[in-house]
Amino acid sequence: MTRRSSAVLVHPSLDTVVEPLPAFADPDGTDFEPVSVWERASGNVEEYLRVFGRPEQLSARRENRPYVADVAEVTT
Repeated sequence: MTRRSSAVLVHPSLDTVVEPLPAFADPDGTDFEPVSVWERASGNVEEYLRVFGRPEQLSARRENRPYVADVAEVTT
């Protein structure tokens, strides 16, 4: 049997401003300023590559070229 899977990622636009929900903020306010999704996510690629990056991903990033991983077919 061959099974194929795909992922669908849903994310707010990068210019969406986020801030703590009132239920999670202190009664006298919060120490956190609202930020855009981009401000929160902009360093995620570098952090991911630092921890999990494979050599071919790292070289593609250094050379400023796209990288697409090989698609593996899983048969059970």
